[in-house]
This record gives sequence, C-alpha cells and structure tokens, in this order.
Amino acid sequence: MLFGCAPASGPAAGAAQGTAPAGGESAHSKTFNIVTSDSLVQLDPHNITTPADEYVMKMSYDSLLDTDHKGKFVGNLATSWEFNTDATELTFHLRQGVKFLNGEPWNADVAVYNFQRLISHKDDFAVAINYFSPLVGAEKIDDYTAKMIFDNPYPFALNYLHQFVMIPMEANKEMGDQMFTDMKQIGTGPWIFDEWVSGQYAHFKKNPDYWDKDEYNSYFDDGYIHFVSEPSSAAGAQISGDADAYISFGGINSDVVPLYKGTEDKIQVVMNDMNMYADLRMGFPEGSPLNDEKVREAIDLAIDRQSIADQIFQGGGVPLSILVPGDVGYDSTMAPYEYNPDKAKELLAQSSYQGQELTFLGSSAFLKSQDSMEAITSMLQDVGFKINLNVEDLATFNNEMAMGKWDLMYATNQCINGDPFLYFNSRFVTDFMHSNFKNDELIGLVKKFNVEPDAAVREDLAKQISKWNKDFHGPALALANVKGIYAVTKGTTGINLYPDGYESLTHISWDPSLAK
Repeated sequence: MLFGCAPASGPAAGAAQGTAPAGGESAHSKTFNIVTSDSLVQLDPHNITTPADEYVMKMSYDSLLDTDHKGKFVGNLATSWEFNTDATELTFHLRQGVKFLNGEPWNADVAVYNFQRLISHKDDFAVAINYFSPLVGAEKIDDYTAKMIFDNPYPFALNYLHQFVMIPMEANKEMGDQMFTDMKQIGTGPWIFDEWVSGQYAHFKKNPDYWDKDEYNSYFDDGYIHFVSEPSSAAGAQISGDADAYISFGGINSDVVPLYKGTEDKIQVVMNDMNMYADLRMGFPEGSPLNDEKVREAIDLAIDRQSIADQIFQGGGVPLSILVPGDVGYDSTMAPYEYNPDKAKELLAQSSYQGQELTFLGSSAFLKSQDSMEAITSMLQDVGFKINLNVEDLATFNNEMAMGKWDLMYATNQCINGDPFLYFNSRFVTDFMHSNFKNDELIGLVKKFNVEPDAAVREDLAKQISKWNKDFHGPALALANVKGIYAVTKGTTGINLYPDGYESLTHISWDPSLAK
C-alpha cells in the first residue's frame, strides 16, 4: 500500500509531485511532523536495531540500490550491477558527481571502505550479521567500479542492499565511532540530520544540495519524527492537526482506530494485509527447561492462536508456520497449529519441568505486545507454567535480549522481498537474538538454502526448514498474522508502506490538491 509516489525508475521517481504550488496557494506548514511508536536507539547506520534507526538512516544516507520490496531493484548510488557466473562476486558501477555533506566525493574508494567496514565488524554490526555474513572481500576496479566478494554464491544480496547505506570514508577515518555518538550524520541523502533528543524526537533539515533534486525536491523545509509510545496520545496528535502521519513498524494499534471517526475528510486510515506475523521465540540458556521437547510441545499446544487472532489482532488469521503466503518455501498443505491445553498439561507432567520461572521478554514498541503477552502468559499458566512477564521499552528490550537470559520472547517477523534468508540465518545460524540455540541438522539445511542457485530446490529446502522448526516445536512459533494499520493526513505524499511490513519516510512531501 503506497501513500503518494513510490519509486519507479530511480530512488524517488515521481516524488517531486509534492512540491508547493506557485503563488503560495497552500497554507500547510513547511515543517513535517511524523509520529511513531518506535524509538531511536543509536545513529551508526551499519548497526541499526529499530525501525526508527532505519527511518533516520534512509533519510540521511543513500544505499547502492533500492527495492520495491516485491523483488524489483532500482539504482541509487549505483547505476548498474552484475554478478559473476557463480554469484560469488557482485560488481557495482557507481553514480558520478555525488558528494557527501562535508564535500567528500562518492567513489569506489568510499564503497570499498564501507564494504570493509562490514567485514571488520562481522560479529557485532547488525547489518553485517543479518544481511552480509557471506561478505569476505572488497575490490576497487576503477574510480567508479567496485566489487563485493562472497565466500559462497550469494545471489540474494540484492534483497538486502537497500539496508546498507554508504558513509563518508575520510570523515569516519578521522572521527571513528565518535562520528555517530556526536550526531555527525554526514550523508548524501535528501535530508540532513540535525538533532536527536532521546525519547522525544529527531529533527531534520532539507539538503539543499541533494544530488537527485530534479526527481525529489520536498515541499517541506524541515521536519520531526516524534517518538510516542502511548497509542492514544500519538493518534491524538494527528487528529488535532499536529502531525502529518502516525505510523509504526507492523502498523499502529487497532485500539486507536475508533478515535479517527469523523476525521475521514482529512485523514486516511488504511488496513492492509502484509506477510508479517507475531511470533513466540524460545531461548535456550544453560539449564533451560526448553531443551526438553515435551516442554516445548506443551508450550506449543497451550496457545490458543485463533483466540489471539480474533480478539487481539481482530481477525488477523493464524499462520501455518513461520512462513506465510508470498514467502519462498510457504507450504499451504502444512497442518494447522493445534490447540490442546489438556494434552499440554499431560506433557508438562511427563517432562523434566520442575516449576522453574520462565522469563517472557517483549517490548512495548511491538504491535499488540502487552495484550498478546498477557494472553499467552495466562494460557501458559493455565497448563502449569510459571511465567515472569517482562514488557520493556525498546532500548531496554535490546539490552535484555543481548544478555541472552530470556526463555520466551514476543516479536514480529517478516521476510524482506519474501525471501527468508535473513530470518533463517539470524534465528538459526548467527543467533542474532542471543537465544543460545544451536542444531547442526537445521544449520546444515539453512547453509544449503543459502547457496542453492536453483529456485525450485531452494523452495523445497525452505519448506524443509519450516517443517523442521514446526516438528521441533520451536525455536520459533508463529502466533497470528498482522494487518498493518496506518493513518496519513490527506495531502501528505511519499510515505511508502510496503507489503513486507517496512515503511519509508525518505521522500515525504505535500500535495495540496490531495488535501481538498
């Protein structure tokens, strides 16, 4: 679902429709205000961990290429690209004439520096861990041609290059990590990052020297992303006219939709299907009861997913597995999840579980987290589990997750461009969630999936991985499909809402003709 103009033949084709009309016909503010429930955590664009981190990254910096999140790719800082025959090398032909805010030129030396930065932080930068673990080398061909080198065939790299933005080489060499802790966001993007007040807002100014100004020249001169965790307050800000949109990763809370009644003339509220779902993840710290299959199966059987879908997600539906329609490897013949609390009680009584308290971790930033986690906690307690419910703000959640001392986790999941490479690897191989889970059989399947060039074989491997996870009763249990709800004030353009749950604010603008 797209509000305004989505990219068509470049990073922002058509987005300039939001330019103010001549003669000052529009009285709309030249400052945009976006409200989101997500919080900005840090500013290093190679280590993004929250949707708000991503908003800032995409507005301030540029990637080599962009995607429509349906498998189509368009050039950005690269104008074209090609793989070698076995997809172990990816060569980029770079756009000329682009400069960073500090005047530093964009060229192959800078591209190689960024590639090598990921390689040197392969174990601690989120972008490296999640998307580019196969990246092992970088090479400059000439001033405007650079190459990525992978340790195995990686034709799926294109799916994730929009998540990898380019930072200036000389500035980063000079300042190091202080470049980000001091809020020195020196990018090539259409917006200049100005200020971040933790827990409140991030402020941007329009980049007057943006290299693609002919295609995208926003009506707005500056703008704010406001971080508001309380849904009714966020909706109220928009309803009162103080915000141009209310968005959140996976959609806003459906409980606030009734508040928009009577505003249909000025605000568009849209609910759209996405290939995103809420899931329950299992942790396996030393001595965890979850190492016992009967305990995992008892948890699986104790959850009334249909009730969660109907009562909490208001008809969101129940997935068949950790893959959904549109994903590579989705299997429509897979048996549905079973709800059988009596059998769960029997299994728990037969298991090694001795009444240990299980820590259930989640974040208030996740869609319907509080309601869903309370419902799941009640269901698990009804069959005999002891649960320590722990719903945190996003920054605290990330810290707790990194410590790996959780047993159960509530989160949401989606496959970028419908490809589960990221999900499979971050959950089962690299353990980005710090679950302490490891299984050689499953890791073997994922590694075959990673390098298989044949689409049909890869589809079958994805089905095997999904079935393995379901038969194992973890480490990830799908709960309910998510329907994304977004509220955008009419006239606001360039806010792109994609079917895989991602949003982009990069090309925000205003068209007064759409506000009438």
